[in-house]
Amino acid sequence: MVYKRTSRQHSRLKNVYLIEDTVTNRFLYRYIPLSCLTKPIVFKEPSLWPDKFESRFYRANYNQTKYQGFPKKLYALCTTLNKDSEAAWKTYLPNNSEPLVQIKINRMKWLKYLNQSALNHYRIYEGSVNYDLKEHHISILHQPTYQRCVKGVINNYIVKGHDDIFCKFDMDSFLSLLLLKRDAYRYENEVRYFIVPHEDNGDNATITLNNNWLPFIEEVRCSPADKEIVAEKVSKVNVCVIDINKGTYIDSEEIISIN
Repeated sequence: MVYKRTSRQHSRLKNVYLIEDTVTNRFLYRYIPLSCLTKPIVFKEPSLWPDKFESRFYRANYNQTKYQGFPKKLYALCTTLNKDSEAAWKTYLPNNSEPLVQIKINRMKWLKYLNQSALNHYRIYEGSVNYDLKEHHISILHQPTYQRCVKGVINNYIVKGHDDIFCKFDMDSFLSLLLLKRDAYRYENEVRYFIVPHEDNGDNATITLNNNWLPFIEEVRCSPADKEIVAEKVSKVNVCVIDINKGTYIDSEEIISIN
């Protein structure tokens, strides 16, 4: 098992770095409220992730003598490789009456835009989430050893992966930790994007890009009941609006080309 993954510069996009397990899919998917479709895209600090266990290595108090400069301030945005997920529709459905949509993102268009946006201000990292560790393993990964009682005898055991990540701690180590997620969430099949500024961004907890999602998407999926309002939202671009064929709503699938 690889605990620490390494990054390499994209062959054509100098501001984009690809982390091991390089994504090869042409398309990515993301669930967003309809209003976010035409709003500027926002990257958030991992400290704002709703699952605090997931952001524990970002919020940790690092020993500055051993890990100088960490935690490094950065910003993240999550996507998925799954074209369809009943669980995702239920998980991301807003509490208010606003429609939820799933957008199909052209990955190369997205990466080219991120590369152009970065200029000399920051680096972009792309990496698939690692679901190979169980919750207990993640919770003790920062420790060289742990204790376990077997038949009444307490013994010390080496924490697998600790030395790989923490003995030579760098940006790849840090990102490897931020790409860990409990194995119970493997179904999410996430790909994460990180913005790492070259200079301190102050107290800002988010970075807002200059563009919305419309230039990078080829398809929007939604509840049949929301089809008209969604079609109106994307009426000025060439995007397909598709009813989802899921039990969450009704059994219906129809494709409408919006020219």
